[in-house]
Amino acid sequence: MRGMHGVIVNLIKPFLQSAEKGALNHIVMTSDLQYIGKSGFYWEHGKRKEASPLSYDNNLKESVWDYASKVTDINDIGVI
Repeated sequence: MRGMHGVIVNLIKPFLQSAEKGALNHIVMTSDLQYIGKSGFYWEHGKRKEASPLSYDNNLKESVWDYASKVTDINDIGVI
């Protein structure tokens, strides 16, 4: 069983990070004045990334929202 545990750990290890590293992007985004009030980007591994053009597609957004509402049976949570 120990061998299987090692295999699983090695498979997921690239996707894990420390709490400090995970919090760093949030700390930078909320405390650095150059990012206050800005949108259209996100941080990945400490580097600024531009949002995908798909993230601005309102038709896609509505389709995903409608689908998610149906499969989760959540229909009335207010206007977002």
